[in-house]
Amino acid sequence: MQAPEACDDGNDDDRDGCRTDCLFPRCGDGIVQAAEACDDGDDDNHNACLRSCKLASCGDGVVWVGVEACDDGNLQDTDGCLADCTLPQCGDGVVQSPEQCDDGNQNDTDACLNRCTRAFCGDGVVQGGIEQCDDGNQSDGDGCSSRCTLPSCGDGVVRSPEACDDGDGDDGDACLSNCARASCGDGFLWRGVERCDDGNLSDQDACLSNCQPARCGDGYRWSGVEVCDDGNDSNVDACLTNCVAARCGDGFVQEGVEVCDDANQDNTDGCLVDCRAHDFCEDFAITAVGPPVACLAAVPETLTLTGSGFLRVDGTEPTVLFDGAPAGGVILASCAPVGGVFAGVDSCTELTFDLPVSLPLGDYPVAVQNAVTQACEAVSVFSVAPPPSIEDVTPTELCEDSESTLTLTGTGFAAASQVSLIRSGDGAERFQGHSPPGGQ
Repeated sequence: MQAPEACDDGNDDDRDGCRTDCLFPRCGDGIVQAAEACDDGDDDNHNACLRSCKLASCGDGVVWVGVEACDDGNLQDTDGCLADCTLPQCGDGVVQSPEQCDDGNQNDTDACLNRCTRAFCGDGVVQGGIEQCDDGNQSDGDGCSSRCTLPSCGDGVVRSPEACDDGDGDDGDACLSNCARASCGDGFLWRGVERCDDGNLSDQDACLSNCQPARCGDGYRWSGVEVCDDGNDSNVDACLTNCVAARCGDGFVQEGVEVCDDANQDNTDGCLVDCRAHDFCEDFAITAVGPPVACLAAVPETLTLTGSGFLRVDGTEPTVLFDGAPAGGVILASCAPVGGVFAGVDSCTELTFDLPVSLPLGDYPVAVQNAVTQACEAVSVFSVAPPPSIEDVTPTELCEDSESTLTLTGTGFAAASQVSLIRSGDGAERFQGHSPPGGQ
């Protein structure tokens, strides 16, 4: 080795410890030694081979011109230079300020727009699966609503042919969910206005066509519930106020059809079960008592009443009250059946009953009560009197064919006394008998 040689290994190999120019190898000498990855022999640190004879790479802190946009020597993506040595930009998939988002794609219909702002209704871009439309404004009348939905019933904006649109989907208010105005008969109950709504115009079901509940008296027959309904408060026509058809026996007299209706099965109370009237008291009377008066010493055992309407009802005789007490031995005679009264009734004109024994002087009321529910009574009087005595007759004589009132004075005259006129042998009228009590 001679000066100025730094070394001399006597060979032509530049890649060993001594170059062919007899200098020691070094980084930058343009010769790649074993410890070097590269050696381009220049002083440019921004090409493929660094001054340190290392191959340029992203993250080495040196910008490889033409290859890297930046190189900050780290692998962070949020410091102004990405880990792949590119400058941050919208669409690189890394959110940098002032970006709101960055999904690293060019799809403008997802949640992050291509301008790295979050998608929202009104941004002018239709977000897939979320928005139906987006016209970039907040107007509701231009074909796309402020909620980014296409015009439709229920969006809260009234458009033809909608009658209304309250946007609440409620079928119980004034605007239905189909954007028609609520009305009676639409099948939806309008709260606070309708009491029912069955969606039809029938007046024969539980809800009338005016959306009021059916009731007895509304004038419409509720099928399956009411027999009739004439809409009035009268119980004397063909339909009662309980919406049942009038019938004989319901207790109401149907005008022009029934004469009476007492709602019972009693055929002896004046109203028959077929709602015809039959007056059991109409011809009931005592016309004669036989005898009407008896002397104290000659009171008969029985008394016979003559009259009409003495009734035997289903085998039951009338009740006779003599001086207020029931009499026994009642026997009817001269009887004929009464037809059409739905009971076994005989009407008789003669009645005999037993008198009590040892009757004292006096007048005794006699009453007959038929065995019917209809209240009626026939009355008369029977008297027990002493033998009468006529003391004076005024006048004592009458001219033939004349009329006058006779006054008899005497004793023992009873209430039912009879006076007989007897013609004497000389042709003059003579009087004998009794007058009413009181001596005259």
